[in-house]
Amino acid sequence: MQKDNEKNKINQNRKLIFALLSLVIILIVANGWFSYFYIKNRDVDDVDSAVSENNKYNLLNPARKLVEQEDLIINFQPLRDYLNDKYEAEQNVSIYFEYLPTGASIALNKDAEFYPASLLKVPVVMVVAKKIEKGEWKWTNELVLMSPDKDEHF
Repeated sequence: MQKDNEKNKINQNRKLIFALLSLVIILIVANGWFSYFYIKNRDVDDVDSAVSENNKYNLLNPARKLVEQEDLIINFQPLRDYLNDKYEAEQNVSIYFEYLPTGASIALNKDAEFYPASLLKVPVVMVVAKKIEKGEWKWTNELVLMSPDKDEHF
């Protein structure tokens, strides 16, 4: 009798797990279909111009042009005030924040000079991506650090 009860509980748990997994799969598929039809029903001229627009920011996601403009309006003044209050007096802090979809930016001590340390990888990756985009390099290229470029004290 006890074995039958345990088997029933196991079967009920399996049914519950199956139902939950089915629900998750249905929600994922529904989201995919909704996204597909939403983009499909957008104005074709908007999509074509966003994808084919050749401007100086061609490395940014062209899909950002498909976002409604009122969704891009964000008030950064509280963040600006907070950063000014907290870090304005400190000379060893430099902050630059830019919201790429609109170009709104916040800068503190933007002209201060610092040793880039680990931040150096950001411009290096940008240069590599540009070379790959131009066809000068491939994703399989390796960047080799030569002995004369190494710093003994670092």
